[in-house]
Amino acid sequence: MSRQKRGVGGPVSPYYDFIKVDSTRRGKISDKLFTNRMELKNTYLLELQLTTISDVHVSTGVKELEENGVPEIIMLQYVNNTEGKPAIPGSSFKGVVSTNYLALTGSIELTSELFGSDRPAAISKVFFEDTVPPKSIELKLVKVQREWKPRILVPKSVKVYTAKAPPTVHYGSMQCIPKGTLLATTIRGVGIKDFELGGLLMSLGLNLKNNEVTTEAIKLGYGKPQGFGQLKLIPENSKIQSVEFKGLTKDIKSQGTLKESNTVNGYIKAFMNEINKRDPKRNLDQTFQKIFKGI
Repeated sequence: MSRQKRGVGGPVSPYYDFIKVDSTRRGKISDKLFTNRMELKNTYLLELQLTTISDVHVSTGVKELEENGVPEIIMLQYVNNTEGKPAIPGSSFKGVVSTNYLALTGSIELTSELFGSDRPAAISKVFFEDTVPPKSIELKLVKVQREWKPRILVPKSVKVYTAKAPPTVHYGSMQCIPKGTLLATTIRGVGIKDFELGGLLMSLGLNLKNNEVTTEAIKLGYGKPQGFGQLKLIPENSKIQSVEFKGLTKDIKSQGTLKESNTVNGYIKAFMNEINKRDPKRNLDQTFQKIFKGI
């Protein structure tokens, strides 16, 4: 069991950290920032391919007993989509990406404008399909341990995992999408500003280094402190498409793959400039590295 350490702001953990934000509760969007949700302008499709770099478990919340075990142990079931296939639900993936976006920007207003708010009501401008394996897969049964401590909450902060936690007591097992599985999904965006698209790409773990596209680990699901739930974009198999509506028809144009720096460069630079303008002291590169550090 890990010991609780104390830092300047109180107790800290050796395997997760906190990124300060102005709020974690979706709220008011200024008239200057707000985009009319009824206008079909600046519409994009992000067609993404990802790979799991560790076993991934997204739970149904259902626990069963393994009858072939002596003694019997808990088994956590993996969630399936409406077709009965294992999937990362769009809502789960969106939740992770929106949290990453909040951590990068530090702004609940920017996050509310892109991902939606109920104070006042404003629907999301981005819509996530389920993330699914293109081919049939067999779920892997993995041993899992009890929750890792210390559990620490810091107001107006986003928690990010930065190192592997020590082992605890054996709990049972869980069904996982195995490491090395290819997954695919589509994200649709309507009324997206250039800087918002750049922030969305960075929130998916994509960045530029020396004008070369890099990708880092997205973390989701159960067991993140032990290295479970990590996946990465495959930029050469992912692309941006713009959509223009003309009456009852639409014109879809490919802007290129995410592997090409000229496809993403303008959007990411626009995002960095927007954040720097709003908060010159915010170190976006340092924040990015903390969010997406592999475990």
